[in-house]
Amino acid sequence: MHNFSLSYLPINMLFILIILFPINLYANSENELLEKYDAIEAQLLSNPYGTPLYIESSNPENKIQGDVFGVLNYPYNLISDQLSKAENWCKIIPLHFNIKACTYYLEKEQSYLNLYTGRKHYEVAEDVFKLTYRFNVKSKTHNYLHLSFNAADGPFDTKNYKITFSAAPLEDRKTFIHFKYEYQYGFWANLATSTYLSTLGRNKTGFTIIQEDDKGKPIYIKGIRGIIERNAMRYFIAIKSYLSTLTIPINQRFIKKTTQWFDLTEKHYKQLHEMTKKEYIESKIKEQQDQLHLQKELDNLKSQ
Repeated sequence: MHNFSLSYLPINMLFILIILFPINLYANSENELLEKYDAIEAQLLSNPYGTPLYIESSNPENKIQGDVFGVLNYPYNLISDQLSKAENWCKIIPLHFNIKACTYYLEKEQSYLNLYTGRKHYEVAEDVFKLTYRFNVKSKTHNYLHLSFNAADGPFDTKNYKITFSAAPLEDRKTFIHFKYEYQYGFWANLATSTYLSTLGRNKTGFTIIQEDDKGKPIYIKGIRGIIERNAMRYFIAIKSYLSTLTIPINQRFIKKTTQWFDLTEKHYKQLHEMTKKEYIESKIKEQQDQLHLQKELDNLKSQ
């Protein structure tokens, strides 16, 4: 039986964790993705994130949804090769402190990802909620990548989880990416979210500046939109941290990647700080061991 906490439920369901997004018809092809880049180029160059990132989000009735667009300083071929493999997402997603483990497997030519979602501090993966996503490479060409992740049901009457990731090359060996996330929720998830926002999440903010106070200091967005923006940034940083460590010796990558993720999030201390670096690294080391154990068990099971 799983022990759930209202303090972490709505925020994470992951990748759920949350990255939340509107159902838009753009970005379904290379041309549409690059048209979006042209439309938001000014916002990418000048924004409150300190990196080429643009977020659109909304919270219509019983749905969380949003889109994250960003520019990565890595060539498209590298990103296409690395992110089109299901197993590599299990090296990216768990950098978020709410993800306790990620495993992958192939069944009847269909790839799957198991995401174990919990509270921010260390928890044994078997004791938290597991959400299984179908992973599909919808398109992979020399100039366009489109991936999808889908899960039917989550905890607390959440359902219809849909994630898409797309990428296209830009000049100067850069890549424009689009990450989209949405899911539906019911009464209990809405109650959990409201409880979190009125207690632990009461003073947490996002990145969008909605106005200035009487001293000219920025007032940042809060609530659901704040959750969207915080987690969007965390996953964008996770992808960057993964890509940046591919050239170092494999036995050093985990610690380097984990350390870099924490350091980059701390640059946005007001929005993203949750724990000390020591706490984060120690938790992730234990969670990595749990993940390796789960993956080994899964591999053995599938090989029988």
